Amino acid sequence: MKILAALALAAVLGAASPAFAETPAQAEATLRTTIAAIQSGAPNFDIMVPELVDAIKKAPNASAQLAALGPVTAITANSETDPFLYTVTFENGAVLNWMLSFNAEGKIAGLQVQ
Repeated sequence: MKILAALALAAVLGAASPAFAETPAQAEATLRTTIAAIQSGAPNFDIMVPELVDAIKKAPNASAQLAALGPVTAITANSETDPFLYTVTFENGAVLNWMLSFNAEGKIAGLQVQ
């Protein structure tokens, strides 16, 4: 599936520690807002490590391709600790697996979709 290649943002894993998210529910909230921000074409780069910012900027079609999936309709947590793993369902029926990780400073250090 081409969309997966375009959206496969490099996972830049840092030293994970409780920061933005101590629980899967907190991480889910961050994932939801991050996906929506990327879909809108305005990712919040302030909450990401520089390597992840660079990876997202190198995938200029990612916003449009992710937006084409429609809004997130459901998220299921598949892990209890960082790195957080989720199954995300979109309005068009697409189901993608996402990984979200935070570094010691509380920034998103890993974001990957398969």
